Amino acid sequence: MRLVPFAAVLVLSCPLSASAQFSVEPTNVEIVQLMPAVDAAEPAFTPPLGGEIGIYPIVTRDRIVNTASRGFDVISENRPSVTIDSSFANAFPHGITHVNQLEGWSRPVSVNYGLYARNRAGEQVVAATYRVIRRHSGKYLGRGSYLDRVTVEPLTVTAAPGWRFTMRMVPTDVRRVGTSQDPIASMRMSIEWTIVSPQGTQRGTSLYLLDGAGAFHQLSGPFRSEARSAARATLERAETVLGAASRAW
Repeated sequence: MRLVPFAAVLVLSCPLSASAQFSVEPTNVEIVQLMPAVDAAEPAFTPPLGGEIGIYPIVTRDRIVNTASRGFDVISENRPSVTIDSSFANAFPHGITHVNQLEGWSRPVSVNYGLYARNRAGEQVVAATYRVIRRHSGKYLGRGSYLDRVTVEPLTVTAAPGWRFTMRMVPTDVRRVGTSQDPIASMRMSIEWTIVSPQGTQRGTSLYLLDGAGAFHQLSGPFRSEARSAARATLERAETVLGAASRAW
């Protein structure tokens, strides 16, 4: 009966192969929505300069466009690389030349996430926390619901030696929902990441849907599910018991 822990000792004592140490599978990447306590303070934005406010701009209220960034790096080679005052997307009615031509904006709203990657041996090799920020409910002449300052701010980044992590934000689809008389701006936003090790490269994407009325949805990506969390907890408990049994032997 004591052969089981003896066999476990043999397995656990084997050194990790380079393949296991420097490889990551898509199923070993997980995104977790963090508690609001991670937010030390709401980000304070300065209204952008440039452009002309104008008194009577020619505006097509129900044609929604992104007049800001088409995409930007959030993290580059394990280092934060975004400046949220200048790297952001928006969803304005066509013809708007300055954010101050719209009114009724909400305060900046943020949702915090952690992205964690493990190698094949189960060791955590990448950990990055970030927040998705936006302002919503902007109106033109009392109508519509538009988006501004949609951005991703990196909070922390750590990577094991030999690993490199890059993250990029791309607004993929901006359009109108609702009626033409009272349109709601809608935006799909992707957060793309690349994990590089000596053994290869792993790429992934998480997709989000947000709108000018304040809605925010996770569409796709390796977001933590209760089933995956339960399975991982069971595995970790089993490894703990196995380790205790091997030490007792």
